[in-house]
Amino acid sequence: MKRNVLLLSVILVGAFLAFVACSDNSTDSNLTEGDPNDPNFIQAKSLAEAYVDTLFESFEMVFGYLSFDGSGPLSAVGDSFNINYDQETCWWEIYASFDSTGFSFVFVDSGRFYDGRRCQMLPDSLTTTQIEYRAYLDLSAYADSGSLVVDAEEEALVTGIQSDQVVVNASNSTFMDMDLGFLAMTVDYNGTITDLTFNRVDLDGEPPVYPMSGSAEVAMTIEGSSDQGSGSGSWMVDVTFYEDHYHARAESGDNYWEWDVYYTGPA
Repeated sequence: MKRNVLLLSVILVGAFLAFVACSDNSTDSNLTEGDPNDPNFIQAKSLAEAYVDTLFESFEMVFGYLSFDGSGPLSAVGDSFNINYDQETCWWEIYASFDSTGFSFVFVDSGRFYDGRRCQMLPDSLTTTQIEYRAYLDLSAYADSGSLVVDAEEEALVTGIQSDQVVVNASNSTFMDMDLGFLAMTVDYNGTITDLTFNRVDLDGEPPVYPMSGSAEVAMTIEGSSDQGSGSGSWMVDVTFYEDHYHARAESGDNYWEWDVYYTGPA
């Protein structure tokens, strides 16, 4: 849970930097190639790559269920204050919360497992065929210098667990409202992951584990005001995954940018 909050903060910092140099959105469909040294693009590129890193980290948590042997508590999957199981819906819920003066959060990490068409109480690396996963974060921080409110949600469906290839389809969203006195900003951020495919044998190795195919689409709208004025901007980023790298295309205003990122690590 701590890791997810840290990764979320990376995204929020990137959103702040993107706003500082953002431009108004355009309806012109005839896009031209943008300058790779454009400060707007440099920050948006960092944001997109942080998003992809967050995906990989998030799916590591999901894949952690695959090695569960069915003999111990699900608390082994992550930090928690409460663990609940709903026998009617078959959902496991790992619930963590904290509340004190000026700061509070609620984090819920949930999983539901299937053996063929039937849901099963405990996942098993030999019989579980499908995992439904969802996570939720609600965070509020208030101080004399400003405030921050974050709502983030993620849902994922993992199929093909007993086959050679594991496929993930997922969606996630983040809404942030930040007021630092000199800067007020809201961010509305949405992502969709389609047919992200992993070799099953790779999931038994050391992380990080990278996909061999699939795609992701990320949209973000930023609105804010500061001593220098107010404005809004938006970015659309499409990511296509390959065996050794991913290709990204970002669009904003009248321009587009494309680049490649090659994987590093055991995979």
